[in-house]
Amino acid sequence: MYIEIKEIGPEGLAISRSIGAFRLHLSGRDSIQVDTVHLSVEMNKDADGISFAGRTETEANTACAR
Repeated sequence: MYIEIKEIGPEGLAISRSIGAFRLHLSGRDSIQVDTVHLSVEMNKDADGISFAGRTETEANTACAR
């Protein structure tokens, strides 16, 4: 996700987005199926830079290693 810094106004910026399910490939042949990712973020800009706080939720399925 790309966010333009100029979109953050004096009152801050709240974003809520969802990213569709995908397969995350790890080192070797391992991979994890990740369900839809839900993201909520609040961003603020001041003289020192940009601060943000947020929450990410998803479910992931992996094979048992045993």
